[in-house]
Amino acid sequence: VPDTRRLACRSLGHATRARRRVRVVGGCDGGNGWSRLGAARDDRADSDSVGAPVRSWRGRSADVPRRGTRRLALGFSRWVPPSKQGTANGIVLAAIGLGSALAPPLLTFAMIRWGWRAALLVSVIPAAAASLVWAGIREPKAVNEAEPVRSSVPASPTSPASRLRSRSFVLLTASYTLQGYVGYIFVFWFYLYLVQERGFTLLEGAFLSSLPWILSIVSIPFGGWLSDRLVGGRAGLVWGRRIVPLVGLVTAGVLLALGAATSNPYLAAVYLAGSTAAVLSVEGPFWATMMSIGRERAGTAGGIMNMGSNVGGLISPALTPVLAASIGWENALHIAAAMAVVAGLLWMGVRAQSA
Repeated sequence: VPDTRRLACRSLGHATRARRRVRVVGGCDGGNGWSRLGAARDDRADSDSVGAPVRSWRGRSADVPRRGTRRLALGFSRWVPPSKQGTANGIVLAAIGLGSALAPPLLTFAMIRWGWRAALLVSVIPAAAASLVWAGIREPKAVNEAEPVRSSVPASPTSPASRLRSRSFVLLTASYTLQGYVGYIFVFWFYLYLVQERGFTLLEGAFLSSLPWILSIVSIPFGGWLSDRLVGGRAGLVWGRRIVPLVGLVTAGVLLALGAATSNPYLAAVYLAGSTAAVLSVEGPFWATMMSIGRERAGTAGGIMNMGSNVGGLISPALTPVLAASIGWENALHIAAAMAVVAGLLWMGVRAQSA
């Protein structure tokens, strides 16, 4: 297995091209998660010769999510009633958990048995199928955008441009940037951390690294559904959207710190898997809140917020191994845990807005 410093250099090249959880509908999202994680897993487990084809594949594929995120955010704001947007985003984003859970063990098996070339070819199949599905999708009718949502916050008379410069949107984007930093650690380094630092075999690491994504299949839609229920209940719009990210991200930070500190490798894997599930459980409220602030500019707002997560995802894969080499894995993960807590606390300044 390559040493940590060499992998740090390689991960910087990957991070500039890769973007994780793309907003694609249902099985398309799962297919993209399969392909992306399958390629990344194969890249880490095999020699440096894998780097070139993986970087080439990511350079071509990463542009699709960046273009699609803005359009799908705008689509959700038109197609889904505001009171259901947390649940809808959660369901769509949970599909990536399914693809990410299946990819590590199956593609690691293919790599060990047939080599990394076969594993990369297998990872192309779901992405190609997703492209064919997208070709046949027709845009549904827009729903009544005036559906009432219980809120103590009056509709804002400000212009669309000023809403994107508002304190709430700036804090929302900052929180999503930190959430992206933490999330990308699990995407890029969880498997290698289990194998190199915790002493698991390649196959053990592959199966254990599937655990976070299995949990996320439940946690992502549950977080969106719970946020919608809180919005429609006594919490109202502002706290209904605020509670899940606030609690989820702080919990993720605590679990991440516990996982880094424990000496039991299996307990560490469980803590870190729980932290991943908590980090991803906040996706629905993030995107629903973005839509409530951006409204008719939801596509632009979604692109800006998603760019913030890209920035976190650019820094995290490169900085984490450097920190691990200089201050140790435990302290590197404690820094990420602190970022998760700060990301949650930023939500105290975020106020979703009614239409």
